[in-house]
Amino acid sequence: MASIRPVALAVPRRGEDVLVFEYHDSTKDETFYRPLGGGLDFGETAEATVRRELREGLDVIVELLRGETRCRR
Repeated sequence: MASIRPVALAVPRRGEDVLVFEYHDSTKDETFYRPLGGGLDFGETAEATVRRELREGLDVIVELLRGETRCRR
């Protein structure tokens, strides 16, 4: 039986542009694009997951400024 795993995704935008991750599935021989993020660790919030995934994947720190989320290195 398949299990359901919760994920948290971020959709970083700059104007009309959206940052996505390119992935190639070698089993299906398909390339696809998806928002950045990943699976929640046990007891982790969605916000903490997005912060962790962006830190690990892009080496950026997510900050909240005046209601807008910003990233910095």
